[in-house]
Amino acid sequence: MSERSRQVRPPSLKLRRASPRAIGPLAFALAAAVAFSFAFTPLRTSHDEFWHLKTGQWIVQHGTLPKNDIFTYTAENLPWDNHEWLTQTLMWKLYAWGEACGLGGWRAVILAKALLIVAAFVGFGLLLARRLSEPVWAALAAALAAALGRRTFHPRPPVLTYLLLALLLWLLMEWRAGRLRDRWLWLLAPLFALWANLHGGWMAGLVVVAAFWGEAALGIGAPRLAGGAPFAQAHRRLTLLTGVGAACVAGTLCNPYGWRLYALPGRVMSDRYLAQSIGEMMPPDWHFV
Repeated sequence: MSERSRQVRPPSLKLRRASPRAIGPLAFALAAAVAFSFAFTPLRTSHDEFWHLKTGQWIVQHGTLPKNDIFTYTAENLPWDNHEWLTQTLMWKLYAWGEACGLGGWRAVILAKALLIVAAFVGFGLLLARRLSEPVWAALAAALAAALGRRTFHPRPPVLTYLLLALLLWLLMEWRAGRLRDRWLWLLAPLFALWANLHGGWMAGLVVVAAFWGEAALGIGAPRLAGGAPFAQAHRRLTLLTGVGAACVAGTLCNPYGWRLYALPGRVMSDRYLAQSIGEMMPPDWHFV
């Protein structure tokens, strides 16, 4: 082989090396665009936004929480454990800011909601990419997850649960992979304290924490099924997650209604109309997607 032939490299090799680096960011840019576009669901498909906004206005003006659902004529005499009061307050303040600065109240609320949706689903995709080392498939999974949740992307408190759930999964999975120190898990207690005042989806967060606790317990009882971690490591993880889980439960009680929020799912699910009409409680509508 001559000296010149050894120096000539096929151009295809250069493309093979460069394309994966370019395709990953492009795939996530497209996934972010998909999530952002899905976030602009017409307000006419839901009416809760105005109820949340009016409640937030009432809380700000009166400096207290309403004891009854004063804006629902069929429940105005029933006690109201408003587990979304903080989100409603933030929605009203954001609306008022948008009106004051000329952006428009609803434009400000909807734009903020769209950015929350993008952060939640792109963050979920980045977590998958970090775990699986497959950025294209991870971006596709994030876009598909956004498509499945599209009909619930209204400017309502659940959008905050999407983001907080993604953050919770990120912290737990990074810790399990050894990329976060144990002390970072204790941040989950204030996270749940905040979550319990934003939206009732904190219960899904407790289910996730319980799943990781169950995996740690499995590491002691059946180590082969849990990856075969040494007994000392499995015991340390179980002890840590037991303490962190208890702290998370204590954090959920840091709300104006205390333990009564734990009775909320039973009250909602016992009402057939609510169980069949709340979008977040129904299975994905594949025809809608």
